[in-house]
Order: sequence, then structure tokens, then C-alpha cells
Amino acid sequence: MLPGPLHRLTRLKEDPAEGWLTSIDRTIVLVKGWAAWAVWAVFIRVAYQAYRYVIATMSGDFDLTQTVRIFSLQGFLTAATGAALIVPMRRLVIRIRANTIAKLAKEAATAQAAEVDDFLSLDGEPEGRLVSLVGWVRGHGYLYQPVAGERAVGLTLRCQDGVPFVMESVHNFDLLDEAGQPALVLTGGGRVYGDTNVRLERASAGDRQLLQSLDLPATALPTDWNAFVIRDGDPVMVIGTKTTVQDLTQLQRGKAAARTAIASTKARPLLVFPLAAERREV
Repeated sequence: MLPGPLHRLTRLKEDPAEGWLTSIDRTIVLVKGWAAWAVWAVFIRVAYQAYRYVIATMSGDFDLTQTVRIFSLQGFLTAATGAALIVPMRRLVIRIRANTIAKLAKEAATAQAAEVDDFLSLDGEPEGRLVSLVGWVRGHGYLYQPVAGERAVGLTLRCQDGVPFVMESVHNFDLLDEAGQPALVLTGGGRVYGDTNVRLERASAGDRQLLQSLDLPATALPTDWNAFVIRDGDPVMVIGTKTTVQDLTQLQRGKAAARTAIASTKARPLLVFPLAAERREV
């Protein structure tokens, strides 16, 4: 049996893709996060001055704004504004960091990985080598429920449970090159990126059953009900580590159990990105 597929509620605050980043990349992510908080601090300061001006103008009595700041009316209003915005701001900072990690991880992985165009040559690559492949998906399995009327190899769905998460559920699949040669992709421990391409409907019984089949925690709710779905024939780029696994089902076909695959490591998760190309029949 092959290793299990990807099925995980991924905390964006602890994005596994960060393993691909260089020291400079990590610094960029850190600076962007603190820069967002700096903007929030400036906004709170501006809000304080705005409240002070409005109170003074409406009351005509500057003494209302000259009391000890912590007990002043504008101080209370500013504190209330900051408290109301602190949670949304925290979520925004996490998403800014996650989007930056996604962009930098793709750039770093692309720079480090060897491009493999002919999948037949994959067996000759050294064990543990980082490789990049482009091709079309042919699933080994599918989600229990169809998505938008089609069976899906997997999907990602943004969720909220105090902080942002992303639900990732993607079966192992074969990636086919131009000649139709397959490369085995093991999605377990990986990270899947892509702009949403399917709108789920709250009122649809089928979509509600789909969410139930994902085994989401009761407190985790979809953020906007938009999903990124991977189907048979979708073009994707896969970046991961060349490895050899044992697939005993191959023995039933008269083949060796050892198979070459692209997979994750503890340090670097497998990355999957959609491509702007036409789907194919596979």
C-alpha cells in the first residue's frame, strides 16, 4: 500500500511551506507581518486624533479632550475601536504572511528543483533530489462527493476557527507528461495552492454533504465557500523530492513493488500549483 494522501486542516500561522524559505525569505515574511501591525498602530493613532477633534468640535469644550488620556472620552473610543479590530487584524496579518510564504516558497522551490520533462528519466535521478514536474492529473482516488457535478481528486477550502485555516484533501495521483508517461505523486504532508475555481452553495444539499465528508471540526466554518478543486486532466506543476516507495499492488500486475515517486519530506512539503493551460482527457 502507498502512503496515505493529504487530508489536513492546515494552520496558516504555521504554514509547512515555510520549510522551503531561505533566511532572507523568512526575514521578508517577518517584516511584512510587523509592517502590517505598524499600519494598524498608525491607524489607531489617527483614530485617536480624529475622535479628539470631533469631540472638541461638537462640545465646544476642549477640557473634554484635555483630561488624563487614559480616562478621556476619546481614549475610551480609541480603545474600543482597537479592541474591535484586533481579531480581524490578527487574521489579516496571518493571511498576509501566508500569501507571502506561498509566493516565496514557489520561487525558492523552482530555483532549487531540477526540471524533469521526460518522466521516464525520473528513475535515473538521485534519491532525495528536488525535482519539478509539469503535467496533467490522473487521480488514484476521488472525494466521496462530486464537486460542481464532477468527481474531484481533491480540493482546498479556506476556513475560520478563531484564526485562518485551509482544509486540504487531495488523493495521490499520477502526473502525465506530454507523451502520456506517468509520474507517481504522493500528496501526504504536501501543500496545495491555487485560486478558487468553484463556488460552493450553502443551500445545496450536495455541497453540505461534501463539507460533512471532509470531517471538519464543528467550530471550523468555511470563510467564503469558495474552493480550489483539482480534477482529472487539470494541468499542474509539482515540486517535491524524488523517493522510492513500496507498492505491493504492483505485484498483482507482474511488476516490481519498488516505485519512483515525488513526495514530501519533513523539511520540505510537496508543493502543487495549477497552471494556465488546457485540461486534457486522461
